[in-house]
Amino acid sequence: MIFSPLPGEFIASAILRGNETLGIKGIKTNDFRIRKIPASHLKCKSSCSIEFPELLSNNDIAIQTLYENTLYPLCAVLGHSDIQSKFTPLSHWKICLQCVIDDIDCFGTAFIHVSHLPPSVNFCRKHTTKLYNFCPSCSKPITKHEISKFYICRERYIQTPSILNLYAARYSQFVHELLSYRNKPFYYRSIECLIHSKLITIELFNHFGSIRETIHEETNRYFLNEATHKNIGAAIIDYQAAAAFFAYNTATSYLTDVIALQALNQL
Repeated sequence: MIFSPLPGEFIASAILRGNETLGIKGIKTNDFRIRKIPASHLKCKSSCSIEFPELLSNNDIAIQTLYENTLYPLCAVLGHSDIQSKFTPLSHWKICLQCVIDDIDCFGTAFIHVSHLPPSVNFCRKHTTKLYNFCPSCSKPITKHEISKFYICRERYIQTPSILNLYAARYSQFVHELLSYRNKPFYYRSIECLIHSKLITIELFNHFGSIRETIHEETNRYFLNEATHKNIGAAIIDYQAAAAFFAYNTATSYLTDVIALQALNQL
């Protein structure tokens, strides 16, 4: 069973809520996993390159879910929508304690926010508070936490104060706004060249060594969560997102250049 996802809800969260209503414990990976199909596996050139779970058999619903309830828009706008991309991550889900409280008060249920999923997003963009991989009340990993049990756990949540003008919080806002992208995906190298050219133009990393090495160092320093992330797809998308943030600071500035690049490529 799948409930209609709430605004900004991760698709797995919606399915999990539906399962719990039916008394089904947990969720199967194949019920929510969305991924890119290798070109060699396509039966014909006109075939859709995205593989959806059976629960999303309606094509219109599947496409809407892809753009509104997964990390696909972020991957697309950063040029990383290939077979390594993790549109629906299987682990390292996170929560903002204040979001849990607000969501229960507003919607009657807590849920997993798509914008909290990237490993490098460590703070809630709305409340500028820390995100948690483990429930501070029951100590369960958020990935294994029952949605309905957040109602009980929230009673023990201690609200952490907002930290204004926090660098990582501004980055979280940047990622959140990129998730609004709705056009065709870009090639990774095109976006990487665009970002690196911008970094060189603004002379941000001229006094450092390699731009790649510097971006990785700065990402680890400022953005990565407490959990260890060995996922190749996650590492690449985090690198590209962090590089874009260092180069442009705002999603509006980045999207302006991306749209201009898209128009140029169509000439």
